[in-house]
Amino acid sequence: MKSNKKSDKKIYITFIVVMAVLYGAGYQAGRLVARGERSGSLEAVLGALKNSLTTVVPPLYFVLAVVFLIVVCILYLSCKKMYKALQNNPEDDDLWDCLEDKLNQPLILANVMSILNIFFFGCVIWMAEFNSYGKSGGYEAVIVIADCVLFFVILAAVMLVPKGIVDIEKKLNPEKEGNVFDFKFNEVWLSSCDEAQKLMTYKATYKAFMDTNITCVVLYILTFIGIFMLNTGIWPMLCVCVIMLVNNLSYMLRAAKLERGK
Repeated sequence: MKSNKKSDKKIYITFIVVMAVLYGAGYQAGRLVARGERSGSLEAVLGALKNSLTTVVPPLYFVLAVVFLIVVCILYLSCKKMYKALQNNPEDDDLWDCLEDKLNQPLILANVMSILNIFFFGCVIWMAEFNSYGKSGGYEAVIVIADCVLFFVILAAVMLVPKGIVDIEKKLNPEKEGNVFDFKFNEVWLSSCDEAQKLMTYKATYKAFMDTNITCVVLYILTFIGIFMLNTGIWPMLCVCVIMLVNNLSYMLRAAKLERGK
């Protein structure tokens, strides 16, 4: 009982210290913003930052897209080559385990690439429409066209690469079922997994749930500060709160349903 009280005491002290630090940081940030608004320097800094991003982001997207595309294709082809080698020597357990582990690499990278792809493409379109990037022709126009082409190429790649990875996994484990183009793929795939694989998925899902909550809290703080610093309005903060609400309600309602044995 005594150790529990000490533990609670530490928890309360830690919580108070963290809240005090956050409050102090927020107060100082507010003072700096207010000082910047009075002097006009904040608007000048934001304008310079906006111009810099407009110049850098479109070519940066092109470079990142090409690099990601090449790396994902190399990793996928490496998995296919390893699978063919395994076909010639199916008793090689070390090669089997290595392939199972290596299949995760192009799959993870393809998911990361898909998110970055839609983000950067949205940025390029916004810059083209509202900052007139590329409308004067020349180098900038070529970059915008190249970015648009790459967007659809990567969109195809992030669908085809997971399809190829899943096909290899299904050949390694014939009991696995599902097609990545099926809207119920996750449900079908999970139902074909054994209990150990399902438990691993549940643990990973819970970790993702907790990480999403922490990320949403951080984003809420940033979007709240952005209302005053960048005059963003409540829309970004609303989007973060909607994600947090859906994340928590989905988890809690599902948990309550499972407790009732449904």
